[in-house]
Amino acid sequence: MYVYYLIKIFDLIDTVSIVVFKTLLVHVLQKLLLLFYFLEVFLILMKKQLSFLHLFHHSSMVFSIWVTTSFFREQIGIFFGFMNTLVHAVMYCYYFLSSFGPVAQKYLSWKKHLTSLQMAQFIVSLAVLVKMKFENCHVTQCFWLLWGFNIICFLGFFCNFYIKAYGRKKKTD
Repeated sequence: MYVYYLIKIFDLIDTVSIVVFKTLLVHVLQKLLLLFYFLEVFLILMKKQLSFLHLFHHSSMVFSIWVTTSFFREQIGIFFGFMNTLVHAVMYCYYFLSSFGPVAQKYLSWKKHLTSLQMAQFIVSLAVLVKMKFENCHVTQCFWLLWGFNIICFLGFFCNFYIKAYGRKKKTD
């Protein structure tokens, strides 16, 4: 209900901006729901540890998307949100299959590739951001710095996770 009133306030803005705002607002709400209600509750109930990577990723996305929708309204945000939604759809398919336990294990050999897909998303996002910066696409400096910082942090954290989880094979004695 509150979303309805927020959107009504922004209906005074031109139609392109409102389409961008509504799209990004839905993305923000999705991240908020994931952050505060669903994922953390399920992880805690399953006695899984919440990692710094997970908490940083979701909390910084909520903040960054809020800043983007409130101050910048850059239309490229739709592309980043769409790409992120596609990657999350694949990720939730994996989580769904893994919820079946040992029966589904033979179908879950692609976890490593899921992490690679997430890193590829960040590389593509960074490439698009850099291209926009150097091709005079009229993106504000603050938007470029905010998302550049986020994407580089995400990529670094995910690379670190990838190396720890899949990098070096441990020698068995």
